[in-house]
Amino acid sequence: MQAPVPMAPMGVGHPMGPEYQNGLFSMGESCCATCWCSCCVVGATEAMVETGVVKQPCDGVGPACALFVLASSIGLNSCYSTFVTRKKLREKYGMNDGTVPDCLTHFFCAPFAICQDYNEAKQRCQTAAPQVVMMQTIPVQQQMQVVGQV
Repeated sequence: MQAPVPMAPMGVGHPMGPEYQNGLFSMGESCCATCWCSCCVVGATEAMVETGVVKQPCDGVGPACALFVLASSIGLNSCYSTFVTRKKLREKYGMNDGTVPDCLTHFFCAPFAICQDYNEAKQRCQTAAPQVVMMQTIPVQQQMQVVGQV
């Protein structure tokens, strides 16, 4: 079991800022998966938010996927993707609250909103990936020369 990734408090800066960087109609690679199995994309989005690791659209089979299917069976899929998935995404990355627009977006344009959430989570995971800095040590002889010049 992995340790939970801490959530950033609202307003904490992220390199990508406090707003969505992906447009509602920028479908990307998750377009086809959302049309055929939106629960998997919702699950992959939540997995990325929780772990910080990029997932493929069809890698979302799990608890979040099952809960989305259950919510969908009683007509609450838009509520689930708004109040669970998108809320987690906004909280983790310190994004501005947008409950009313999120509700409208997920109700009237659910496939597009699910794709937007996936693309945003993926882009933010990639942006937040730690940068590896390679350091080179200076041989002792060069260090001695630098110290002697001072």
